[in-house]
This record gives sequence, structure tokens and C-alpha cells, in this order.
Amino acid sequence: MTTGLEPNPYERAEWRATGDGLLRPGGLALTDRAIKYCALPAGSRVWDIGCGLGVTVAHLVTRHGLEAVGVDRSEALLDAARSRTPSIPLICARGDALPCAAATLDAVLAECSWSVISTDRGGDRTNGDVALAECWRVLRPGGWLIISDVYARGVASIQAAPLGDGLCRNLLTEAEIRTALASQGFAIELWEDHSAALNEFVGRMIFEFGSLSPLWGDDGDGPEGCTALKAARPGYFLLAARRNG
Repeated sequence: MTTGLEPNPYERAEWRATGDGLLRPGGLALTDRAIKYCALPAGSRVWDIGCGLGVTVAHLVTRHGLEAVGVDRSEALLDAARSRTPSIPLICARGDALPCAAATLDAVLAECSWSVISTDRGGDRTNGDVALAECWRVLRPGGWLIISDVYARGVASIQAAPLGDGLCRNLLTEAEIRTALASQGFAIELWEDHSAALNEFVGRMIFEFGSLSPLWGDDGDGPEGCTALKAARPGYFLLAARRNG
């Protein structure tokens, strides 16, 4: 059956083989930083979009006492997550079509998943705007959208084509990200650069797998990919934004 969706880079064997199940730079330290900044009280309703192996969901429940639910479009990753932590609530759904009533969530997390959602139906990035609108719909007024992801620190962003199926196939600049969130009714209250976490993650991937193809894409070492990466200077950010209206 065809879904019309692009391949999910997190289903690659290299990502799923990570021992701690954390498929992103910064790990749970950035999650804790965001939860502390947003001052979410115990019992807050939080959905983790693109939850992968469910590590963040389990952490939100056990460490922070939140009513957390994981959402991912990959049945394979959700099956692996259930094997790791059978007790956590998980839903198979897309980030641009959340099975959730309007204005019912206190926070939505998208940790290293918004850039993937943005190109789920091609490289024109419009799906990222649809996903932001969906997050706005399910959040209560004043609710929090927390995103950590790769971005372009240089003069140019990257569209999907140069890097194939890599995690960095869709890099926006900070200005483009701010514009996208503002246009969907979000006010950014926290923006932090955590590119050091990306550098550390790159080193870890080279050490463990001897390749950066899951991150940069199979074409990342090719002339077009190298040119795109050099111009974009990939970095990593954390933001927390409130839903207006």
C-alpha cells in the first residue's frame, strides 16, 4: 500500500541500534531544560510528536509526572517502543493529522521531528506549516510548543533534494523558523542554540557507525550535498513558543 509519505530516516537500522534509544542530539537534558522553562506542573497533558522509541514519553511520565502520550507514524518504531516500555501510551498517527480534540493539550513536543514531518509529502516544506497549524489546534490557549531540531546557521537553507533521506534533508534558517511559527499563531519565548550537542552527536555517530549517512543523507558526501552543507552550516536549536489566541 502506498502512503505518499517520504521514507522515515529514523527507521534506518543505524538509528534504531542506538543503545539508549535516543535518536537526537542533546538527549533528555534538552527535554528537561524545556520542561523547566515552561514550568509545566505535574499532570499536564503533553503529546510527543515523532516519539520514536518512546524514551522521552517514559521520561516525562516518571521524571516529571506528566500525562504524556507518544505519537509516531512508524508502526515499526512504535512496536519497538512497546517492547522497551510496555506501559507508555502510544498512538500511530502523523504529525499533520493528530487524533486529538481541539484545545485540550498543555504542551506538544517535537524533538528532532519537525524537519522530518516538513518533508513527509515532498520537499516543498508546506507539510511543516500544516503540522504547526495542527499543533495550534490541539493546544489550549497559552499552551506550549517545544521544538528541538537541526537548522541552518549559514546564509542558505536546504531543501530535501541535496541530502536524500537524511535527517538534515530539510534545514531552515532561524529567520525562516521564526516566520513559520509566527504565521501559524505562535509566539517564541525561548530560543537557544545547542549546536555543541549536534557536534557531540556527530562524533558519537562516527564512532559507533563509521558513517554520517543517517544524519546527512546518503548523498551528503556528494558534490551537491557537500556544497549545500557548507553553505547552510548545520546547527541545533531549542525553542519554546506559546499558542496565541
